[in-house]
Amino acid sequence: MKHTKRITSHGSVSIPIALRRDLGIQERDAMDLEVDPQGRIILQPHVPRCCFCGEEEPTASVSGRRICRDCCRKALLILERGET
Repeated sequence: MKHTKRITSHGSVSIPIALRRDLGIQERDAMDLEVDPQGRIILQPHVPRCCFCGEEEPTASVSGRRICRDCCRKALLILERGET
């Protein structure tokens, strides 16, 4: 399925409602945007990742940042030892 869309004066591109429905994308859903080596833009649903290691495993929010269990343990060890 191919759709041609124009970029608005604000730099936005809308995703047609039929495509959003087919993909299960809801209004206000967070999306990740990246560019592959061939210059193609990839848009996919956002997956929360650890801000330190980038893992997708379950994370917890700490002051607006996501952190995984392993990185949390490492941070606690560093604090307990008094390292900086």
